[in-house]
Amino acid sequence: MNKHIVLIDDDVEEKEIFLAALKKTKKPYRFTYIKYAKEATAQLQKLIPDLVFIDFNMPIMNGLECLKEIKQKKDLQHIPVIIYSTQADSLLPMALQEGAIMCIKKTDSIKVLTEKLSDILII
Repeated sequence: MNKHIVLIDDDVEEKEIFLAALKKTKKPYRFTYIKYAKEATAQLQKLIPDLVFIDFNMPIMNGLECLKEIKQKKDLQHIPVIIYSTQADSLLPMALQEGAIMCIKKTDSIKVLTEKLSDILII
């Protein structure tokens, strides 16, 4: 079954790294990219994805604020959300408190990210 995965991240280069790693997992998926957190909730309500990855450092609305907004919407509360950030370790307690299932650290290594995504996609 194809999982519909959404990445919310204002950095297009990060999107390319994420997508390259996702392709290397060799797992079936559909991918949607949302550049700004402020637009995310409205788009997610139309998409209803299986899994959402959110960057923390974004303009206007950061990843934790976006997570909180997602979890306040009844029709989105069930969607697993993962914070995807260079600050993953320090954000973990706050992210879990707001409803994330985990935090993963951004990496430039497509191999490392592929391994993480392969493990996550079995959820």
